[in-house]
Amino acid sequence: MKRAVAFVATVIVGLAVLAAGPGKKTKEAGKPKAPEWTVHTLAGAGEKGFVDGKAAEAKFDAPWGVAVDKNMNVWVSEHAGNRIRLIKKDGTVSTVAGSGEKGNEDGTGNKAQFSAPAGIALDAAGNVVVADSGNGAIRRVAPDGKVTTIAGKFKTPMGVAIDTTGAIFVADAGLSRIRKVLPDGTVEPFSGSGTIGNEDGAAESAKFYLPTGLAMIGKSVYVSDAGSNVVRRVSASGTSQLHAGSGSEGFFDAPSSSAGFFGPSGLVAAPSGELFVADTNNNHVRRIAGEETAVTAIAGWPAPGYTDGPGLKAAFNAPRGLAVSEEGDLVVADTGNNVVRIIFPPERDPAGLIFRDVVRKREWIDDADALKRGKADSQKVAEAIKANTEDVAACLAKVMEDGRLPKGSIVAILHVTVDGTLKDYDMKDSTVGSRNLETCVLNLVAKWKYPVPSKEDRIVVTHTFTFGK
Repeated sequence: MKRAVAFVATVIVGLAVLAAGPGKKTKEAGKPKAPEWTVHTLAGAGEKGFVDGKAAEAKFDAPWGVAVDKNMNVWVSEHAGNRIRLIKKDGTVSTVAGSGEKGNEDGTGNKAQFSAPAGIALDAAGNVVVADSGNGAIRRVAPDGKVTTIAGKFKTPMGVAIDTTGAIFVADAGLSRIRKVLPDGTVEPFSGSGTIGNEDGAAESAKFYLPTGLAMIGKSVYVSDAGSNVVRRVSASGTSQLHAGSGSEGFFDAPSSSAGFFGPSGLVAAPSGELFVADTNNNHVRRIAGEETAVTAIAGWPAPGYTDGPGLKAAFNAPRGLAVSEEGDLVVADTGNNVVRIIFPPERDPAGLIFRDVVRKREWIDDADALKRGKADSQKVAEAIKANTEDVAACLAKVMEDGRLPKGSIVAILHVTVDGTLKDYDMKDSTVGSRNLETCVLNLVAKWKYPVPSKEDRIVVTHTFTFGK
């Protein structure tokens, strides 16, 4: 039987009382609710700048790489701030190295200079190893702030990982290669022909496109290949093979090669052996796990934003660096929001964690008070939404599995401004049980054209997309 998409619209004009958070909790019809990860802000005021001090007042300038040491301190590289910062477990933020000015100087503390430091990793001695992308170098920052150069002659190194021998693997994005720095500073090729592409194979023939993040599991190096939208696994011999991702830009949770990424960057391996990926352009953190290397979203929202709370209701803005604590908590460099976030696993209660004195839960702030009362032509907005029926039907077709289509509804809240553009949009509720469908619909909502209100009002429209027979 042919299935169709039905639309039911409820329009609210003027002042609106909106739900706290980017929506009520998603309900999956006929399925038990899966345990949720929770997202909190660890440090940062959410404004670009340079301020040390208390976690809530500190300011960062494009935090990029993160690492957690054995004392539960979090190290942060600032890509635009050209500094290495430290978030102590009591929440105090300080600057360990870097003057803030672009440069290439070794030295201690603010005598040292970096240029767009990117990924970082901790070695066995507790030193921070930095991919200093603008300088084409790998640098070492000792706990006392002393900076030394380990190796140079790279072209835009973006990520680093360290094995048990102390060898440093480098994602050399500018050369489309993975390279290896031995403990004596010698640089060797490891995997990649140097030709841009998306091809698996032996060390000298494999092709990468903007390799960015690295993680170690055993002797294998995992690579987030940002330009190819995949995650690769490289064996100890340098042979590369696909681990997850279809290679096409998109957002799709699925087993292995069927999954969709969009510019994956940060990558970290948890003690459990699971991989976590910062899916930067999709504003999500994803997990790769299980025998089928299934890819699932654990945190994030289809649109860039800044919201703490349940994982799939939380919002990020171009997350990049990832790190994991010994207890399994994920630390995220939320680059676009200039903050450092933490994601707690479902089984852990944040109130009892070591980070409890630092975590500050941010509630979504309703801006309904800023709306004006008026006689906006809400019916035209509803008609504009209905005019895109074919687009939504296409979304439904994309998530077909074994001939079964999701049933239920997605309730979206849209804020249409005086010039007819969509300022804000959120999912208030959903019963379709498909994150892929929710993401597809909300991405469409952001692209549609809306009528200009008849007066200088902002319109708040609540629209229900209903899917069924």
